[in-house]
Amino acid sequence: MIERVKVEAAEEDCILCLEELKVGFEASQIQCSHVFHRDCMEKWVWRAVTSFLAISFLPNIVSHV
Repeated sequence: MIERVKVEAAEEDCILCLEELKVGFEASQIQCSHVFHRDCMEKWVWRAVTSFLAISFLPNIVSHV
């Protein structure tokens, strides 16, 4: 589950891009307490899903060529 949180400490970094999260910034946090920019997570999820789909369909496409 992903939860929206306000960044309260200046030393927190996005776990995906490794850039510092600004205090007061609304970020997303997962159950293990890692915090990230919402845009970073959306890009990461999109890449993961599209990679999974490509790998899932690749054997079917290759076998029909």
